[in-house]
Amino acid sequence: MTTNSPGYFIATPVLSLLKEVLGVVAIKVDLTEIELGWQTAGENIFVTNQEGIVLLASNNAWHYKMLR
Repeated sequence: MTTNSPGYFIATPVLSLLKEVLGVVAIKVDLTEIELGWQTAGENIFVTNQEGIVLLASNNAWHYKMLR
């Protein structure tokens, strides 16, 4: 799922009493303010996933780029 804005998704299944999956509850934590804080402070910061893809960054040009 993509929303074109930085965030962290948390999801968990909704189970019946018999442990059958009835649905999913998902929330998104908006991380825009964190990136803006980095930019305002003039910091060069980025966060990557396990594959080395930049997910959050103080420089917008770094978003979704792969580290080499």
